[in-house]
Amino acid sequence: MTIHDFDCVRWLAASEPVEISAMAACLVDPMFAELGDVDTSIVSIRFESGALAVIDNSRRSAFGYDVRTEIFGSQGALFVGFHQDTPVTALTGSGVSTDHVYFFLERFDQAYIDELRDFVDAIVTDRPPNVTGADGRAALAMAYAAEASLRERRPVEIAQFAKGTA
Repeated sequence: MTIHDFDCVRWLAASEPVEISAMAACLVDPMFAELGDVDTSIVSIRFESGALAVIDNSRRSAFGYDVRTEIFGSQGALFVGFHQDTPVTALTGSGVSTDHVYFFLERFDQAYIDELRDFVDAIVTDRPPNVTGADGRAALAMAYAAEASLRERRPVEIAQFAKGTA
């Protein structure tokens, strides 16, 4: 379930990952442990540029779909992840409330439309799509490295899984 985060973090970092360290557990549903999987994870990534990233993930969010990005740099910070359908927060005597996006299709509907438009335009204009097979291979190499790190309980260099991804 972290594969999309691997795509995103490579793009945001504008650098290739070189090392991954992963920790995980089954804290939400024992079914995942029975299947040899996890439901909660933390993945730390070191990039060629020296940038660092952390991805935390859980299969369960009791309040609805939750995807956020926080970027901290020497000049400031950027927070991405608008969880509301409407930019309204109500503060009353009984508490603070907002609406919330509960499902990933609500959260990413425009992104899916944009992806399809780019893909069709690439075919019509005979150009490569903005997202290539190399991007998919790079995310998969990160996933393999994260699995190895989890299994071996140590940081893992991505190069051993990344032949031909850059």
